[in-house]
Amino acid sequence: MSGAEGVAQRYRFPPLVRAGLFGSMHPTQIGVLLAGGGLTFIGLLFRLVPYALIPVTAAAVVAFKRHRGWPLHEWLTMRGRWWRQRRRRRDRWLRPIPLIGATPDQRPAIPPVMHGLALVETPAGWVRAISGRFAGIGVVHDRVAHTITGVLRVTGDGQFSLLAGADQDHRVGGWGDALSGFCRENTPVTQIVWHEWATTSPLGTDNQHLTPLHADTPVEVTAARAAYVELIERSAPKVTVHDTVVTITVDLSVTAKRRLNGRSTLTAGLDILVEELRLFTHRLEAAGLTVDAPLTPAEITRTVRSRSHPPATGPLRVLHRTLAAAAGVAPSITDAGPMAVIEEFDRVQIDGSWHRSWWVEGWPRLEVPAGWMDLLLTTTGMTRTYTIVFEPVAPSAAVRSIDEAAVALESAANAKAKRGFRIRAADRRARDEIDRREQELVAGYGDLAYAGLITISASTSPQLDDAANDIEQCAAHAGLQLRALESRHATAWLASLPLGRNITRRTHPQ
Repeated sequence: MSGAEGVAQRYRFPPLVRAGLFGSMHPTQIGVLLAGGGLTFIGLLFRLVPYALIPVTAAAVVAFKRHRGWPLHEWLTMRGRWWRQRRRRRDRWLRPIPLIGATPDQRPAIPPVMHGLALVETPAGWVRAISGRFAGIGVVHDRVAHTITGVLRVTGDGQFSLLAGADQDHRVGGWGDALSGFCRENTPVTQIVWHEWATTSPLGTDNQHLTPLHADTPVEVTAARAAYVELIERSAPKVTVHDTVVTITVDLSVTAKRRLNGRSTLTAGLDILVEELRLFTHRLEAAGLTVDAPLTPAEITRTVRSRSHPPATGPLRVLHRTLAAAAGVAPSITDAGPMAVIEEFDRVQIDGSWHRSWWVEGWPRLEVPAGWMDLLLTTTGMTRTYTIVFEPVAPSAAVRSIDEAAVALESAANAKAKRGFRIRAADRRARDEIDRREQELVAGYGDLAYAGLITISASTSPQLDDAANDIEQCAAHAGLQLRALESRHATAWLASLPLGRNITRRTHPQ
């Protein structure tokens, strides 16, 4: 960041650094070049000139050409994986319908992308103290990744875009302070994920409080109120509803290294997660945000199902008034799962809704103000989810990664100078970014790795295409470079849900 005290600051995003076996080259890219070069070498041995040059030429095209924003070698790999998946008929899944009176081992299944997830409930005394509810905290247990995840619903006052630049910077600083609490040595928290979901809702359903409530209301007041309601319904037939949840994920493998005092790893991890949720709630409230009590299993189920199939949001609102909810029966992960998943190469259908996702490959290259996402957040007329994944980096690991990056850049610069190559502007910017990052660490700032995903939903395939064009234009206007997650939209759909499983993975040193 940059800026003086009392003046609106500017924020910068470092470029994505790709580290591979040979610099930034992808393993599949190296494999293609080696295969083409090997075939050409064999052809030259048998004196098959000029036909021997065809393999190395084709390999160069596949290794360096791009198709629809993807490197051709990666795109062909995705196409091959997708073709193999369709050949094995794994591109669609339908939930089996069990018979009444089925034995417990005949429970309805969940789609393969959700295998290993379980929904459990754990008590928390501090939740009962602040909210007065008796239900515990809903926790998603990922048996594959050995993690547990809790969910918080966070709201603001809706005035961020209307504030002055200095006031916006103050709120951004508060959010940064809340995240920096996780940047410590041996932290069990591996991910903090922000899911901002927005959809359109008919104004009439949220405007019932404007209708007359008393029979003795004067006629002229009733007529004026009716005219006001009609004016609103004509000028704005739909409103945009926002719902933001933040998830905290605890790694059970880190918990297992601590003193358990006779408890199981899962029990100890649940205690740590409950405490991390409590501390994070206090930090968010200190930043001026309103934080509800951690979601219950029923609330997690309702959130997942409404985001998977937005038209079902209305009927799902009555779930908390069911007999099972009154009796305190916690739903299972199968209750949150869909009835059908049909995956295509460029989209996925969950029940009656279509979904398409992008990975934010490039962030704004220029320095931006605090409100640079206003256009994206205020986009209307579609259902979309913005997912930002943060991974805290321990201070020792951050210092070590800075030293390694600085040594690598200096070595590359010296090698270029010896061979007479010029130092590019990108190299100088990378060096400046490392120096700034080191200064911020010395000043006490925490280091976080991050990634962004965008998911849109629509009832029909043509509506999905229209929304895709709109979101790509808004992202380009904000300086974001998107790349569609072709052949992986089912996994990306799951990453857009507050279940703790994401397509991103930790790449910084441990």
